[in-house]
This record gives sequence, C-alpha cells and structure tokens, in this order.
Amino acid sequence: MVHETGADNGDDGDDKSAGKGDGKGEHWKVTTGDGTTYTFGLNKLPGAGTERTESVWTVPVFGDDSGEPGYSSGGAFGDRAKKQAWRWNLDLVQDVHGNASTYWYAKELNHYAKNGDKNKLVDYVRGGHPTEIRYGQRADALFTGKPAARVVFSYEERCTAATCRELTKDTADNWPDVPFDSICAATAKDCLSTGPNFFTRKRLVKVETQSWSTAAEPDAFRPVDSYAFTQEFFDGQDIGNSSDQVLTLTKLHRTGLNGGPAVELPRWASPTSSAPTVSKAAPSRAARTSCR
Repeated sequence: MVHETGADNGDDGDDKSAGKGDGKGEHWKVTTGDGTTYTFGLNKLPGAGTERTESVWTVPVFGDDSGEPGYSSGGAFGDRAKKQAWRWNLDLVQDVHGNASTYWYAKELNHYAKNGDKNKLVDYVRGGHPTEIRYGQRADALFTGKPAARVVFSYEERCTAATCRELTKDTADNWPDVPFDSICAATAKDCLSTGPNFFTRKRLVKVETQSWSTAAEPDAFRPVDSYAFTQEFFDGQDIGNSSDQVLTLTKLHRTGLNGGPAVELPRWASPTSSAPTVSKAAPSRAARTSCR
C-alpha cells in the first residue's frame, strides 16, 4: 500500500514542509502480487474533464498539535480546522495490460454548527453510495472509449410508508433509522448538531447490469439482468417504539432482460412475504453471550 498526495479530491491537508504535514489530496494505491493496482480516493481520473467519481468524503478535522493539518490555520483551536477525508472509496482498478474498471459514487452532504455557533454552519459529507461501475475500459481511454459493460445502482429513501415525498419533523417517524434532528440545511437558523453525524437516507432498490451494443441504433447500453430489492422495517427487540427498527431485506427479484421480452426468474422472499419462496430466511434468535 502506498500513500500518495496531489489528487483533485477535496482533501485539504497541509503542504509538506520540513518533514511535517500530510499533503493535500491524499489518496491510496494498493498493488497486488499480479501487478493489479487498486486506487482509492483519486476522484479525478486520468483524462477527466469535469467528471469526478466523488470517491472521497470529507469532514472538518482540527489540528491541536504543532505539525498537524490545520494547526497553523489559526491562533485558537476553533480556527484550526482543515477539510480532510474520512473515507477513500475505490475508484480505479488497472491491470498490467492496461485494462481498467472505474467506480462512481454520490455524496450526501450535511451541515453542523461549527464550534457550537449556529450562525457558522459548516458542510461535510455525512455518507453516500455507489451509483455505477464501468467494466472493460482501457486505462488510457477512460473518457474517449466506451466501457464494455456497466452496473447501475438505483436508490430510494429509507422510508417504506405509503407517502415518502418529504422528510420533515411531522414525517420523521417514517424514516425510523434516520436521525432527523441531525439534519441541517446550509440555511438552517436553529441547527441542533454541534458535530458531524454519519448516516444515509438511501436504500438500495435495484441493480441493473448492462452491456454496450453496436447492434443498437444508435449504439447504446442494453440491459442484461436486473435485481430488485424490497425492504421492510422490523422492530428487532419489540420495545414498542421506533428507536430500534432495522431495515431488513424481504424480497429479491431477478429479471432477465437480454435478447427479447423480459424473463421473470425465480425470486427469493422471506417467510412473511406473499411472493414465491425459493430459499428460507435465516431464523431470528435472541442474542446471548455465554461467559465462563
């Protein structure tokens, strides 16, 4: 594993000087025994124009000791913050022959009252999710050639109620595992969060595989398979409120889409579902620790 700097990825560390500082644009590269490289957090891939993978998620980090990023930014601790990465996601895989795959993400932004000052909200990335994987690319033509295939991910809100149009104070119970009181818009006047909280409002509902076809008019990606996911919230400990509800997969439906009419393939469903069941769900057991 190699630690590298200089990427255009939003990581705002201190420039290295006299052996101190971590460098701006931190990212990581892992090389396996067969020479394949896995790059995490590059964000701007080789040959990119405005395209970004959004693979780096950042948050303000305070430097309280000399030599740490942000320490030289101010005289008081509250002024010594730099926006730095807290997660570097995989965005480029390349083998020794120049074959490549790229990985793309969406970031979810949030704000909090920096130093407890509700008039000085600062943004950070609270979470995110993958949106697309592109396969069969050439490393020197990531944006001039077409991928041979791709996987596309679709999401909906972490809400399974009849109406999920808007998350507000009155509808927050419909998002039982989303901390509504931690959500602050950039224009919020009474932000309750005085520090970052990390969570997502999204749930995966569909994965579709596609292949590039020159037989299409014009050339285009054609669907191959799709996988649809259905979830429900279950009360794990039956304590009578929504604080412990867990989003649980209840159905998995695969559809073949290549070469003609859609083909409905066997689906999986939990025992509580009305869909045809081809595999039983794991039974629920009480948690127990045995000490001796």
